[in-house]
Amino acid sequence: MEAWWRDLRFSLRALARQPSFTLAAVSTMALGIGASAAIFSMFDGVLLRPLPYEDAERIAVVWQTDVERGMREGKLSTANFIDLRDGGTFDRLAAAEAYGFDLIGGGSPERIRAWLVTAGFFELLGTTPYRGRMPSTTEQAGDQHVVVLGHGLWQRRFGADPAIIGTSIVLSGTPHVVIGIMPPEFRMPAAADMWLPRSFTDEERQARRRTHLNVVGRLKPGTSLEQTRAEVDVVANRLADRFPDINGSLGLAVVALPDQLFAELRPALGVVLGAVGFLLLLACANVANLTLLRGFHRRRELASRAALGATRGELIRLLVTESLIVALAGAAAGLVLAFVGIRVFQTTAPAELPRLAEIAVDVRVLVFMLAAVVF
Repeated sequence: MEAWWRDLRFSLRALARQPSFTLAAVSTMALGIGASAAIFSMFDGVLLRPLPYEDAERIAVVWQTDVERGMREGKLSTANFIDLRDGGTFDRLAAAEAYGFDLIGGGSPERIRAWLVTAGFFELLGTTPYRGRMPSTTEQAGDQHVVVLGHGLWQRRFGADPAIIGTSIVLSGTPHVVIGIMPPEFRMPAAADMWLPRSFTDEERQARRRTHLNVVGRLKPGTSLEQTRAEVDVVANRLADRFPDINGSLGLAVVALPDQLFAELRPALGVVLGAVGFLLLLACANVANLTLLRGFHRRRELASRAALGATRGELIRLLVTESLIVALAGAAAGLVLAFVGIRVFQTTAPAELPRLAEIAVDVRVLVFMLAAVVF
C-alpha cells in the first residue's frame, strides 16, 4: 500500500509538470466518457428499464385503421369499442378520452389536461396509486365526481401536500373529490394532470361515427399477440358486414405497448449509442497515443529507474497509476458534461417523448462510467 501511495504522489507531480499533456488527455477522456454516459442514460432510461405496469408485454394498444384514407392509428368510436370489449377478445379492455378542465382554487385558474377513463382502466395496467386509492366500482359508473391527480400537478399546484386527498377541487365549475395521487412515472395513455372515471350514456353507446377513444387491452392468459390480432380481425370483419356504410373500410390493429412506445426510438437511439461508443474508442485511442508519445520522451527516466533497481512490475504499476489518474479526472469532468447534456436534452426534447423525466445519471450510469474508466 505504501508503494501505491508513493506512485500516486509521484504521478500527480509528474502530471502537474506537464499541464499540456494532462489537460489534453483529461479533456479528451471527459468528452468521450461524458458523451457516452449521457447517451447511455437516455438509452437506459427510455428503453432498458421495464415499464411501470404489471406484465407490460401483455398490454396492447388497439387502433382503428382505414385502408381508403390511409389511416393506421385512428381512435375508436364508443360503439365499436363496446362491441370489441364485449366480444371477449381481451382479458380486459378499457378506453380513455382526452379532456380539458378549468381548475379553480389553490392558485390562479389553470387549464388542466385530463383523461376520462372507463371501468377497469387502472386494474388493466396493474397500477397502484402513489397515495390514496383508485375509483371504486360505483365511482367508475360515473355516479360520483372523483378525481385522481397526476404526480406533477400534485407537486406543482398543491405543494405535494398529502392532505389534499379527501378534499374537493373545482373543475370547470363542478366540485370533485381527490381520492388518489398517481406515481410520477405513470403516463397512460400519455402525460396528463389528472384521471377521472368515464361512463357512457345510452346514446353514446350507439354512436359509431365519432371516433374519440384511445383503447388499451390486456391479452388473455395463454394467448399470443398474433392470436389476439386474428381474433380482433374477426370482430372487425363482423362490424364491417353489419355496418358497411360506417365500418366498411375500417379495420382494427393491435400493437404491443412496448412497440407502440419505443418502435421508432429504438433504431435512432441504437445508432446514436453506437456512434458515441465509437467516439469513446477514438478518445481512448487518442489518449493512448498521447501516453505512448509521452512514454517515448521518458525513456531515460524509466531506464534510470530500472538501473536503480525498479522491477518491470513496479514500472508498469507507476504507468498504470498515471493512466488511472487521467481516466478518473476525465470521468469526473465527463460526469459534469453528462449532467449538463441530459438537462439540455430534457429541456429541448419534445414533451411527448416517452419517459423523458426518468432520464438521469443513476447507479447504472455510474457503473457504465466506471467500466469506461477501466477500459
